[in-house]
Amino acid sequence: MAILCVLVALHMLGMQTEFKAMDHPLLLSHNTKSLHEQRSRYKSVHLTYQIVDASLMEPKELVKFLDQASVIKQGEGKSFRMPKISVKYVNDEWVTFNPLSPSQTAPLEKFLKIFKTADLAIDVHASLLDPLKKLVANIKDLGFNENVIVFADRTKVLHRLRELSPRWLYVANESQRMRAKIMSSLLLETLADFEFDIVTVDANEKGYPNLPWRLLAEFHRRHKLVLLNRKSLNDQSISPHLGRVVEGYVFNP
Repeated sequence: MAILCVLVALHMLGMQTEFKAMDHPLLLSHNTKSLHEQRSRYKSVHLTYQIVDASLMEPKELVKFLDQASVIKQGEGKSFRMPKISVKYVNDEWVTFNPLSPSQTAPLEKFLKIFKTADLAIDVHASLLDPLKKLVANIKDLGFNENVIVFADRTKVLHRLRELSPRWLYVANESQRMRAKIMSSLLLETLADFEFDIVTVDANEKGYPNLPWRLLAEFHRRHKLVLLNRKSLNDQSISPHLGRVVEGYVFNP
């Protein structure tokens, strides 16, 4: 009982900390409370973000997708559509590859010159840290300054890239999500140090997320972006439960 009281006290202590939204071109500032109240009234909601794995599309489809993304961004509505490409370091250069057929590669620079996009998501497959400097340099040389979202399975890769390019946005990997879930189970999520800007969630058959609601509420309190994983571009359904917290999709093969 004494331990529980201590945990509750620590939880309340963490709630006293206020967080400001990051000023970033890929993040929309909003009043979280009013957003939740507004969305709770509707079963159908507009989701702002669509991150689509490029391997899900044929080249012609990818070009069409990027053309549509450009039109959307130039309009009045606040929406972001961007491709997610997988990259790895091979023979002293960074290349893109198809996760479903890893042997199919193309130089990163060539790919981004052919498939022009204003916003980019990259899934970094790397074990060594030294080549990451070259990756950051290559992407910035192609005109991508802040409009980059980074996925990576290895936490050390995310940490190193954040050191090299702190204005990019970083997605929580499985290890970071699990740590956050454990902290939440101890009522300590309000004191946890979340070293990411975006978190992805999965939904069960009933439309409920695989992360605790209290943890999702803490992510919103800290202005973290919550996105829903989907397998198919045609699957853009969302339950009213998730519609109150999720702001976009990540389509993965």
